[in-house]
Amino acid sequence: MNATTRIAQAEQQPLPDMLENPHGQMIPTARIRDDIVFRHQTATALIAGAQALHEAMRTRKEQFFADVDAFIDLTLERYNARLGGRRGGIVITNFGETMKIEVSTADYLRVNEAITAAQALMNEVLEDVGEGANEDVRALLANAFVRDEKTGRLNIQRLQETRRVKLSHPKWPDVQAAIADSLEWAGSRRYVRFHVRQDTNARREQINLNFSSL
Repeated sequence: MNATTRIAQAEQQPLPDMLENPHGQMIPTARIRDDIVFRHQTATALIAGAQALHEAMRTRKEQFFADVDAFIDLTLERYNARLGGRRGGIVITNFGETMKIEVSTADYLRVNEAITAAQALMNEVLEDVGEGANEDVRALLANAFVRDEKTGRLNIQRLQETRRVKLSHPKWPDVQAAIADSLEWAGSRRYVRFHVRQDTNARREQINLNFSSL
């Protein structure tokens, strides 16, 4: 089905007698201009298609992980081994090593109330250090508590990077301890990535499954 056919079919879809406008008011469909109704039908059809694709991709992703887990289980059976959880990552390749599947698990952290103390201590350290500190170090420490404009969240990676910095300030150990205590486990997510190449001399290319970047 090409785009013209799809949109033409969208225009033929039956509509309810009333449509809700952005203000929550129900408007008789017969009183709405034809071009606005057509726009509504097109938006509805496109969103329905996107939702169907989303569900199909989610189902396929679950199937990929089920296939990987079945492979792991059969491998364990072959060696009479037991699995203590599906943590860590594995790599599955074909015989010629032109295909590779990587499965990994990433942990996610969040900050708790201790972050307030960590930020207050960090400000004290920055005030005392003054201009004597390395500019890169000052920038790293100052940006550690800058929140994302859209989400309002702190950058966990930047917070963790501050713990690698060594300062002679007497309160620096307290800063590092407060940051460490403020980070707590929030869950994990499993990933699967697919790579292919023409031969063993070629560079591996990841199969892009990100709809927006295709």
